[in-house]
Amino acid sequence: MKRLFFTLLAILFTQNIFACTAGFTNSFSPSGNNLLQVTFTNTSNPGIIPAGQTELVIYRFGDGTSTPAGNYGSISHNYASPGTYTATIVIEIVDSPAITNIHCADSTTASVTVNYSPCGTAFSVSYGSGFSATFTANNPPGTSGMNYSWAFGDGNSGSGSPITHTYSGPGNNLGNYNVTLTATSSLPCSYTNTEAILFANQISGRLETDTTVCYVTNPAFKVWLITYDAASQILAAVDSVIVNGTVSGFHTPYIFYNEAAGNYRVKTMITNGPTTGTGPLPTYSYDSLHWNAADSFIYGGTGASSGHDINLQCGTITSGPGFISGNVTMGANKSTKTTNGQPGIEILISSAVNGNIAYTMTDANGDYSFSNLPVVAGGSTYTIYPEILGYQNTPWNITLYPGTDSVSNASFHIATGSHTTTAGVENISIKEAEINVYPNPTTGLVNIASSVAANAVISDVVGHKVLETAINAGKTQLNLGNLQAGIYFISIKATGLNYTNKIIIQH
Repeated sequence: MKRLFFTLLAILFTQNIFACTAGFTNSFSPSGNNLLQVTFTNTSNPGIIPAGQTELVIYRFGDGTSTPAGNYGSISHNYASPGTYTATIVIEIVDSPAITNIHCADSTTASVTVNYSPCGTAFSVSYGSGFSATFTANNPPGTSGMNYSWAFGDGNSGSGSPITHTYSGPGNNLGNYNVTLTATSSLPCSYTNTEAILFANQISGRLETDTTVCYVTNPAFKVWLITYDAASQILAAVDSVIVNGTVSGFHTPYIFYNEAAGNYRVKTMITNGPTTGTGPLPTYSYDSLHWNAADSFIYGGTGASSGHDINLQCGTITSGPGFISGNVTMGANKSTKTTNGQPGIEILISSAVNGNIAYTMTDANGDYSFSNLPVVAGGSTYTIYPEILGYQNTPWNITLYPGTDSVSNASFHIATGSHTTTAGVENISIKEAEINVYPNPTTGLVNIASSVAANAVISDVVGHKVLETAINAGKTQLNLGNLQAGIYFISIKATGLNYTNKIIIQH
């Protein structure tokens, strides 16, 4: 019996049943944008693999790249440039997973030549605003007289290159469209390239209300995407979307597509909700009523930026005799109500006792009002805040008392973000009619017309003081010609005077 066993073992070794032999084939297989793609197929003979052992294969493609060890049947590789490469396959039978013992190993090489096929054409896509995309066919070297036809994946087609197509939306399956390019020439030959394009450049978040008290049935949200220029201290709403939710207290998603790189804030309001009584207030991410306290984020212009959620704050007005009204105007040297009244300005009101109360929008004349405000003995203090993009407005506290429970001229002026008030409420800014800084922009010389003597400070955009000087009642001229061109701020202060404005120097 022992002699028979060794005889059989000798036969097995003689026939190399325990030996492994490396082998592979390759074929040129361009596909889509991979114009120099080669498919490699493993034809190795591993022999009889002992129990506890496994077959591992490594491909070295001859261009400095290789695969990790794995069990490959077929694998494709795209070369970066035409040429002839020496490809290698390595086969190993090893104990797994420790790979402390190699039972068998072998390798073999083959010459692989790749070149562009006559009509093989890749294409690229660049995204415009909204759902616009521009497609460009990229000719392989040495081709000419190519014709291009496109199927954009939404039932529309076109020809030529480059070509721009605007989709109606982001598409199904997370925004995918299968775009097909057919390239032909007079050789004759043709090449079909289908690629899935994805409107994946997204800024997204979710909307929800602060409490179930602010429940709104079938709410319609408007969401703004807002940029902030720190140098000019100007904010601008660059885009907006309308989204619908079933219940405002639940998560409602929103998405902005293909926005430029930048530093952003987001804000939302319910367009079909109550504007008095109890309801959600316009809110910035995450839960701020004011832009300068809102969360900001940097978007690089590509990929997805998510998690910019907004928790809409809730406001409740209780009944009472209090009344506050005013006006918002814009324009140089205007501090009282004029035809410069600004419509559509958001005005917020809150109190330490009741928290966030409500908001209203100025009417066509720039007027606003809040009524039914509670007034208690000792006084009830309310904070009025005009939420105007780009203006560092200081919240204004107004105290109403029993018997003096009405303020009817709490007015704001957009030019400096300051406000003027009626008697009985602290005035924190002199009327702009009493001071004027001109010309603005300037090439260097600046005139200051002031009704009182004061102190003037010029600062750059980061707050560094570049000039401080006294000014006289009447007209004072400053020479700022030695300063570099750019944006500066002038602050003029005296008793009862607190004036701040922007100066633009142009050389």
